[in-house]
Amino acid sequence: MSASRPLHLLAAALLALAPLLATPAAPAEDRRNTTLGTIDLRDVRINDVIRLVAEASGVNIVATQDVGQRIVSLYLRDTTAHGVVDTLARVGGLWYRWRPESNTYLLMSAAEYQRDVGVLRDEEARVFRLRHHNVVAAAYMLESLFGERVELSEPTEEPLGETLDTEELRRNDSGSNNRSSNDNWSGRNDSNSRTRSTGTRSSAGRRSGAATAGQQEEAAQLVAEAGTGVSREQLRAVRQGVEPPIYVTYNRLHNLLVVRTGDDRALQQIAELVKSIDLPTRQVLLEMRIIEVRLDNEFRRAFDMDLFSGSETSSGSSAQPVNPLRASDTSGPRVVAGLGNYALDSSSTGLFQIINSRIRARLQLLEEKGRIHNLARPMVLASNNEPARLFIGEEVVMVTGATAQTTTGVNSPALTTVTAETEQRDIGTTLVVHPRINDDRTVTLTIDQESSRRIQGGTSIPLAVGSGQILDYPIDTMDTAHIQVAALAKDKLTIAVGGMIRAETTKSRQQIPGFGDIPVIGNLFSRDVETDAQRELVLLITPHILDNGEEGEQVSYRQISPAAEAQSRLLDPRHDAAADAPPAPGAAPAAPGAAPAAATPTGRTDGEDPTARYIRLTRHALLARRAPEEAARTAPAIAAQDVPQGLQELWPEPGIQAVALEAWRDGGLHATVVRLVNNSLRPIDIDPTRLRGHWLAATAERARLAPLDAADSAMLVVLLSDRPFAQALAGVRP
Repeated sequence: MSASRPLHLLAAALLALAPLLATPAAPAEDRRNTTLGTIDLRDVRINDVIRLVAEASGVNIVATQDVGQRIVSLYLRDTTAHGVVDTLARVGGLWYRWRPESNTYLLMSAAEYQRDVGVLRDEEARVFRLRHHNVVAAAYMLESLFGERVELSEPTEEPLGETLDTEELRRNDSGSNNRSSNDNWSGRNDSNSRTRSTGTRSSAGRRSGAATAGQQEEAAQLVAEAGTGVSREQLRAVRQGVEPPIYVTYNRLHNLLVVRTGDDRALQQIAELVKSIDLPTRQVLLEMRIIEVRLDNEFRRAFDMDLFSGSETSSGSSAQPVNPLRASDTSGPRVVAGLGNYALDSSSTGLFQIINSRIRARLQLLEEKGRIHNLARPMVLASNNEPARLFIGEEVVMVTGATAQTTTGVNSPALTTVTAETEQRDIGTTLVVHPRINDDRTVTLTIDQESSRRIQGGTSIPLAVGSGQILDYPIDTMDTAHIQVAALAKDKLTIAVGGMIRAETTKSRQQIPGFGDIPVIGNLFSRDVETDAQRELVLLITPHILDNGEEGEQVSYRQISPAAEAQSRLLDPRHDAAADAPPAPGAAPAAPGAAPAAATPTGRTDGEDPTARYIRLTRHALLARRAPEEAARTAPAIAAQDVPQGLQELWPEPGIQAVALEAWRDGGLHATVVRLVNNSLRPIDIDPTRLRGHWLAATAERARLAPLDAADSAMLVVLLSDRPFAQALAGVRP
């Protein structure tokens, strides 16, 4: 064919499209679908075709250098610019992309599209700052959602900590936890290494709806036949269709997620996903109590026998209470012999005694049942869906096995050396609680509790020591009670988990040397104690759901030390403004900051603002107990006063001792710091209105005193009066 033939056809096509060239410009979307009429082109280059269509439609069309030199023939009737580009791609085995921001079609070969050359890329990098969610988990979530399109690169930075495995938390020490964590991370690194090794496949990704099945097959066949060195991964990506890659990395130090991609739609989806998952972490304060209930059946038996002579002599009472029916004697038989003479058990519940002129015999029987012992009262603050671990016990060295090595000399007997194999283990109570907070303010608790103890020499193993001899070598064993349970608890309500019972029997014997070894009769000269001990572990858990950090501080502070909360309010200078406010009409003055049941006004004073004076003097008295120099510097006008020595009868009932510690005076107002101690075996509620004396106001650390020997069996009380302490206690008017 002559060269003038293609030029003639091109001129004819331009004349046919001339009326369209003079039409006004239309929007880009309309120009793409505007009918161009009939196009008849034969043996022309693609560059000439796209120039003709661009001139006629006003749509920008660009082809790469390799594609633009290809020869095609077209005959299209009533077609559009989009139709021409799509037809060129189909018949020529090409790929195209529409760029709305530049109003341009891009035509390229399959290999060029796969390599994603610079002219086709307009990538954007965006940094997402996560306030609550873990940035590493967010990065792997994107990798799971977008598949092979994502190239996740772990940054090189200092480790900030390791993850904890729930099962490892229960059984192993921190070293095993680190090993488990390192194994998990190395698995992730291997996966990432595989992803980076096939980076071409990952960067190609998948293209949803970018090309039809026929177009994909034609392009794949064209690439395969061209033999242009396209790899197998590139060919598979072409068959699947292609989308721009998504590069993801993160910064754990500042919790930043960094994403770079040329897919605006994917970037927008990632932004929405990050916003949806970046939620504040809810927490739960687990108030726990581990109780050991002893279900003991203890039996005690003792037999005493005394022999008396017939004569009597003057004698005082002996130190040994041989006759419990008489407290002391002024005249009694001379003791000739006494067998047993065991002291009478103070809590004995069974007693039988026979006395005549010659013999006194006494039989004691004592049975004890049931005791409760508090092992621990921990408080653990755990995040939602994160395990909390508690261990109470000790790390011991256990003998788990042994090896024997026999050495035989030429002129010496065989020598066997036994080497014990040991292992360190945690012995005690291990508790792992995995909380999950629900929307209805309930908490699903997965509880894993284990109680263990070592039995030293609990079993033995046969050990060959040479010459055909077998040695039973003792090794240690463990007695373990393990329970796993899932429970649903309401906020601030307590649940109980029990059932782990351990039983053991112990026997002890006290006897008179020689006599106690006599068969049958020896029981008359001995004392036996047999105990069947059964211990049950009971776990009490009270969850407190915390929606934010401020609420957590308040709940934790209130649970740990109610007294400290009341004192801090009194010493907080931010409450000065409230103290200066006048009291409500008819309201009795009181000391703010104390617990409602522990601070009650009992009188009034004359003055314009007695409430402010009460607060100021009470705060000074408490501050002087802890920081005398600061109290003297802040309020030099408040003077110290003498206090009476010894115990004061401040509480109307026995069991509580009161001691006046310090006294202060501010004009006509007196403040006395008194220490109350509970010496009874029961808790006592402190009602300030029951205090003896005439007091204007009373501020107590707590509303209840714990029993004797408990941690909260003592507290401070600040008493305000209009006269010295002794006169106010006696009710004497000034």
